[in-house]
Amino acid sequence: MNYDPIQKIVQSLAIDGQYLFVGMGDYRVEIWDWKKQSHVASINQDLWEVRSISVDEHLLYVGSLNEQVNIYDRHSFDQIEKIHHPQGITHLHNDTEFLYTCGYNKDVLVWNKSDFSLASSLKGHLTRSVSCVTSSSEIITGDGFMVEGASIRIWDKADFSLIKQLNKPPSKRIQSLFLTEDRLYSAHGGPSEIRIWDRRNNYELVGSLKSDFGDFIDVAADAKFIY
Repeated sequence: MNYDPIQKIVQSLAIDGQYLFVGMGDYRVEIWDWKKQSHVASINQDLWEVRSISVDEHLLYVGSLNEQVNIYDRHSFDQIEKIHHPQGITHLHNDTEFLYTCGYNKDVLVWNKSDFSLASSLKGHLTRSVSCVTSSSEIITGDGFMVEGASIRIWDKADFSLIKQLNKPPSKRIQSLFLTEDRLYSAHGGPSEIRIWDRRNNYELVGSLKSDFGDFIDVAADAKFIY
């Protein structure tokens, strides 16, 4: 019996003011003009299963299980660079200074966006690192998979030192993180809940939303609602 591991499923999404970027399990990225609702381009070279997409004003970053981030010109979609993350990518995040790659090797690698040199490696995550968000002064990462003991780690962005670790109540995995000025929201699996942390009070846990329908995969919030 032939076995084809390629999966025609959506693994990741990213959106900006013009385009919707769709990362597929069958080794491609589809790009749509979401205002015109028209297909713009396909990227299907030098990719494996696409796990995460991140975009800024100039560049498109595509992380897949081929142990690298492919970097494309945001407007022409020509590949201009690629960087290596051992054992494959689980999540990408970028801000004004750095590109952050989470992966199966447990580390979060921090890359200078100016020349794609490695700025730091944030170590100590459980099983795999799976989520990352940043503020002007902090890097916040989440880890875990199937074993209890997952943590949220808060790092100093200036020197990449570990400031604080949040690992209670117990959790198996932190799937997604979302940051506002005064709150950190974390989406968990095992147990399935969204936890709300008070940033202005040393990240004290102030609430949680529980579910009986499986893992929370992603979380976002605004002034009124949690999504």
